[in-house]
This record gives sequence, C-alpha cells and structure tokens, in this order.
Amino acid sequence: PSVVNTKGEPESYLDKDAFDVLSDISLLQHTLAVTEEVIQSTRGSAALLPKAIIAALAHDLGKLPSYRGKLYSMGDHPLITLTILEHMQGFGELPYRDEVSLAIKLHHRSPQGLLGEMLKEADQSARRKEMASLLKQCSNDELPGKECGRDDSQRQSYPSKDNQKEQADIFGAEGNEEKKKEKIRIKEIDLPWFDPDEFLERIKPYINRMDGGRWDAFSMSDGHVYVQVKTLWEIAKAMARTKCDVSVRMGDADRDLRRNILYTIVSRLRTEKDAIARGLIKDEFFGAPFVVRMQDGTQYTKGYYTPFIAEAFTESVAELEVKKEGKIKEIVEVVPKFD
Repeated sequence: PSVVNTKGEPESYLDKDAFDVLSDISLLQHTLAVTEEVIQSTRGSAALLPKAIIAALAHDLGKLPSYRGKLYSMGDHPLITLTILEHMQGFGELPYRDEVSLAIKLHHRSPQGLLGEMLKEADQSARRKEMASLLKQCSNDELPGKECGRDDSQRQSYPSKDNQKEQADIFGAEGNEEKKKEKIRIKEIDLPWFDPDEFLERIKPYINRMDGGRWDAFSMSDGHVYVQVKTLWEIAKAMARTKCDVSVRMGDADRDLRRNILYTIVSRLRTEKDAIARGLIKDEFFGAPFVVRMQDGTQYTKGYYTPFIAEAFTESVAELEVKKEGKIKEIVEVVPKFD
C-alpha cells in the first residue's frame, strides 16, 4: 500500500477512514502518478525533467516493506529513502544528487528550491486525485464506516496519552523550535465548501462545554471567545465532508496544507464576518499560544487558540457566560503567552 501508519509517519495522523481509502492505492500506482504529475509541471524545462523524474520515482522508496523494521528506527520514510539511494549504483555520481536528496527529504515538510516545491505539489496533487477517484460516488456511496453527508463535528475524540505529544506538535506547540529550523510559508487557498456563517454556527456547540475533563472553547466576560485550533480543524474536516470534499482530510498528514486551510478559514472569518479579535492575534496568524489562569493559581500554558469576538456567535456575552460548566467556571484570566 502507498500509506504507512508507523509512528512518526505523516500518514499516521490520517483519520482511519481516509487511511483505509488510500490503502487501496498501491505504492507503485502512487509513485507513477506522482511522476506523471512532475512531468506535466516540468514541460518546457528540459534541464529540470531528469531531476524531477528521479525524485518522483524515488520519493517513497522508504515505504517498501523490505526496508521496514530496523531501518524505520532511523526516521520516517523520506530519510530511509535517502539511505537506499546512497547505496544505489550510479546515484552518487549524479551531479544533481544533493538537489534530488533535499527535495525527497522535505517533500512532507517545507521544501526548498523549485524541485522541492514541484515534488511536494505533485505528491499532494496525486493524493487529491486518488481520493477523488475512490470517492467519486461520494453522494451515494459510503466511506469506510461513515456516510459522506454525516455531520460528526459535534464532539471530537481526544488523543490518547501516548499520542498527545504528536498531536500537540501538529496544532501549534510545534511553533518556536520548528520555526528556527525551517521557513514556514503560509497562504490563502481556495475552499469552495467553506461558508463563514455555517462555520460559526458549528463552533457554538463547543463554547463553554466540557468534554472528558477538557474544553474546546470558552468565553470570557471581556467579550472574547477562545477556540482551540485543533477544534477548528475538526470542524473544518466535518464541514468539508458534508460538502463531499474529502481532500481536506489530507491535511492530517500534511502540515503545510493544514496550515493553509486554517489560515484561509480564519482570514475569511476576519474579513467577511469581523469575527476574529484583531487585538489579540496578528492578521498573518490563525492561532496563538495563550496562558489560562485558574482561581486556585493553576496556569495552563500550552493552549493554542484562535480568539473570537463574542458577538460573532449572535449571542450576548452574558448569554454565553451562563452556559459555563465544570472547570471553565474557574478560569479567571487569559493572557497571550508572548508579548
């Protein structure tokens, strides 16, 4: 299969149904599809074509079953691919081997250079087409275990303790250390399924409600509502699903795609509905770390939230405040983690 759910692999973050769908695509099928994509994108550039073909054919070699086990302890599949290439006859003599290696290494992260950008886009494009081809009867057929039109956004499941660090790394806690290592490029993208009014309505059931000892969103008497970014992501996937756009689910395995989707959603809510608290978050961000302080002096410092204006939810601050339950009632102050 073209997907691997080994711990540390980007695809291990995919929902089970999305993973099962892509498991029906063989590694050979996916590899050739990516190669076809890069060939199309390199038309008119004879010098780039050989590099692109080699990078595309090689990019997922690390997923081959014969290289799993001991090699997987070295890292995820792009790093294993580089190890395979180093021992492949002729690769070491290529004048552009370093460029190809870098493109492969970063094809699930933030690529560097034209070749890297092309490989990442080709990989994403192939995946979108694979999902679309398998789910072209979306309005009539079921995904494994779920119906396309089903709205399962109302309550999300939380990660197990063993997986909480990985989930934190996905939704914002990654920020400081990672930004030092790689330049993050973020942009607005086309989301034909997104409707800002419907999205705001989908947030409302989460506000001031406890779920398994945790909160997804809460209001403050100063007129702000803080919504966890991971909650926005779950709502986005559920909303896209009801519109039969399953490509959004690929964001679970691709940080750049996920960032772009979240940034687009927050930007549109900011410009079209004036729903975002501009004084608490800069326009170029979709979320920020905040410190939540409790009555007993406890501080929660790892929360990554998008701050909203309470009026965006068509309820007064007082109406939201009376809905508070559990530990949410004990929150006394929320401050930005960084100035």
